[in-house]
Amino acid sequence: MKPEQQYEFQELLMQQFAIRYVSSISEKDSELFPYATSDLLEPSVLRHVLNKQAEQLGGVSLEVASTMFAKRYSVLIAGMFATYTLYDIPLSTNPKDIRIRLERSGVMAYEVRRHPKNLEHTDLKFSAYVQNVTVHMELIVQAVADTSGVPVKVLRSLILHQVHTLYAWLQWEAANPEFRPQGRQSKIAAERFALNQSKAAVGFAAKFRLIQHYPNERPLLMRPYCCQAYRTDDHGYCETCPKPSRSV
Repeated sequence: MKPEQQYEFQELLMQQFAIRYVSSISEKDSELFPYATSDLLEPSVLRHVLNKQAEQLGGVSLEVASTMFAKRYSVLIAGMFATYTLYDIPLSTNPKDIRIRLERSGVMAYEVRRHPKNLEHTDLKFSAYVQNVTVHMELIVQAVADTSGVPVKVLRSLILHQVHTLYAWLQWEAANPEFRPQGRQSKIAAERFALNQSKAAVGFAAKFRLIQHYPNERPLLMRPYCCQAYRTDDHGYCETCPKPSRSV
C-alpha cells in the first residue's frame, strides 16, 4: 500500500468506525482497551459491560442497553467490510484480536489486530471472509441474547442493517469522481450484490426497504426492529426507525 493510501486507510478506520488498526496488541494497549471480545463471551463480564452502558445511557433497562450495544457493535462489523472492499485488507475476526473501550453515552472504540496472515491485496475470497465475520458476529449476538433476553433476530438485524447501509452509501459515494480510493465502483457493486446472495453471504443476506433516495442525498434503509435509542437520554427517533407512530 502506498503511503498516501495507508494514511487514507488509517483515517477511514479512526474517523468512520472508531477502529485503531495494529500489528500486535501490547500490555499498554490492553490498558487503553480493557475488554477483549473474547472477554464478553463470559456472562459476568458481558453483564458488567451492559450494566455500565445502561448507566451511561441514563439508567435504561438491560434490554435497551443490549439493543444499543448491538447498534454500536455494528460499527465495528461494518468497518471489517469497509477495509476489505475499499483496500483489500481483511481484519482479524478472532475474538482475542479485538479489544474494546467504553466511552461516553454508550459509544465504543475498538482496537483490531491485522489479519494473522498479514494479507494485503488478499486472495481470501469475499464469501470466505463473510463467513469469518459471521462466526464472530454470531458469537457476540448469542452472548448478548443469552444475557439480556433480547431475541437474536433483533440484535442480528441491527448489525446487518449497518452493513447493508454501508454498501448502499459506498455505492452512492463511489459515483463521485473525487471518491477515494478510486477505481472501486465495480468491486463495491459486486460485493454488495454478493452480500444479498444467501449462499455466498452466509449470515448477512437480508433485504431492507429503501425509505428515500434523492440524487444529492445518501440512501436510507429502514430497520426492521427499533434500536430503542429513543428511550435513552437526549435521543429522539432515528431516521430509519420502523415505528409506525413516533409519539410512542
